[in-house]
Amino acid sequence: MYNLRENEHQELFYRGVDLTKPMALHIPSPLGHLPYYLFVRVAPESAKRFADVAFRFDLNGLHETHTSAKAGENALSPADIPSLTPGLVWHCLCRAGLARGDGPMVTTNWPADLKKVDLLLCTWPRFV
Repeated sequence: MYNLRENEHQELFYRGVDLTKPMALHIPSPLGHLPYYLFVRVAPESAKRFADVAFRFDLNGLHETHTSAKAGENALSPADIPSLTPGLVWHCLCRAGLARGDGPMVTTNWPADLKKVDLLLCTWPRFV
């Protein structure tokens, strides 16, 4: 499914997003599907609350992407990477193959009290 020899790198950083609502995404990769890690920057205790969270991507473009991923699916292990911001971690939620395109990312079962988080989609986890 993924081209693990791919050398293209993409990172998309969004500050203060509300994942209780659909979010418009633009994936800029000029190639086919690339595996993107989805990270959120949260307090370490919040990172334990995502077991029932799922994501749906519906991106229209040259290679359409209509896929879902659940929290923990193809995620890094360990999932938490310390942030440069004291008291926060980058928590890897999942990894999904996404192609160039525009469309919504819909999150289900997101904790209602975590309305504003920083979100990072990246093809190489070492960016974090």
